[in-house]
Amino acid sequence: MQNLKKYYKVEILKDVPKNPFSLDKFSDDEKYLIISERRSETMRSFVLQPKK
Repeated sequence: MQNLKKYYKVEILKDVPKNPFSLDKFSDDEKYLIISERRSETMRSFVLQPKK
C-alpha cells in the first residue's frame, strides 16, 4: 500500500449492502451477479489516481 501511495492518490471503496433495484443501467442477469458474489470475506476496491 505504501508503494501505491507514493505514486497515486488512493481511495478505498467500502462494501455496502446491495439493492438490485438501484442498478438501473445493468441487465437483470448482471444485477444478480453483482449481488450474489458469495465471497467468504469482505472485499475492498481501490480507486487510484496518479499524482501530478
